[in-house]
Amino acid sequence: MKKFLTIIIFLFLLVGCENNLTNNYLGGPHYFDAMGTAVGVTLYDGKEEDLDQIKAIFDLYSQLTTNFRRNEVLPDNPYYGLENIYTINQNAGIKAVEVREELIELIQYALEISDETDGYFNIAIGKAVDIWKSVIEEYIFGEVPTEIYQNALAQVLSLTEIDLTKIIIDEENKTVYLTDNSIKLDLGGISKGYAVQKASEYLVSQGIEKFMINAGTSSISVGIHKENRPFRIGLQDSKQIYENSLLGVLQAQDTHLSIGGNAEQHTFYQGMIIHHIISPFDFQPKNYYTSISLVGDNAGLIDAYSTAVFLMEETQTIEFLDSHGLKYVIYLANDELLTNLDEEEFKKSKLIN
Repeated sequence: MKKFLTIIIFLFLLVGCENNLTNNYLGGPHYFDAMGTAVGVTLYDGKEEDLDQIKAIFDLYSQLTTNFRRNEVLPDNPYYGLENIYTINQNAGIKAVEVREELIELIQYALEISDETDGYFNIAIGKAVDIWKSVIEEYIFGEVPTEIYQNALAQVLSLTEIDLTKIIIDEENKTVYLTDNSIKLDLGGISKGYAVQKASEYLVSQGIEKFMINAGTSSISVGIHKENRPFRIGLQDSKQIYENSLLGVLQAQDTHLSIGGNAEQHTFYQGMIIHHIISPFDFQPKNYYTSISLVGDNAGLIDAYSTAVFLMEETQTIEFLDSHGLKYVIYLANDELLTNLDEEEFKKSKLIN
């Protein structure tokens, strides 16, 4: 379920007067690699140690949540060798794996969100994700041959129905056990947002108010801009049918932004887009939307929500988001834009012609 950016974000960070900045001004963005992407951190308050602490948070969750390899961090990293999603999957049907409490908390949180979204968010569909991902990687942005598509479809249709009760968590002994190998865990739909949330919570705990964390631009957390105004975040139009190739410009302050969509990783089959956001019900991608951008108070939560609602039909998506009090910009597959943000919060671009 690993989710990559579908809409590239262009950040309007205008150069302004530095008089209001603290002596601890670090500026930025400062980049480091984590979770398969470049994470950018801009600190207008804070110290070098704060930047180091943010990197440590991302290092920890990179190691804990990877399902591609045994280690996601380098051997000299203190988190190297920690048991993680990869080792849990490798031991499915064999034995329980002792993990850090942080990973147990994240898995439990993800399972709660699965219940809340009526199963649309599901961390146990890693096998289906892997099947489609292999097709996408081989034919990215190209046309998939019929034989390859039919073979992939047959594979996903042969998968058994996901039973989340097969994920056994022992809080006392801090273990996770998959009772058989019919399921494979994949936290890609929540891990980046969750790490962003933990990093922003750290900054707030240190009294740091002026910052931006940009986790590969699919999950963004902002405090207050250095000019004591909201950040201006432009949502780029991957289809380039809106003016300046932007869906519009969002005014954001003390909040989080998550974007899910199909532009970054996809291929085609007979006019259908095959992308990486997979339904847990029929194990196939859905094409109701080009992208969904959510604004909310918790980066991890809206990261998972953006995955879930991308798989719902339009009416169900709107009802879910409205019932949860979330702000949104929805880019429909038919090129229309839907938003509940007012004009001061989001200046919508015009369609070309």
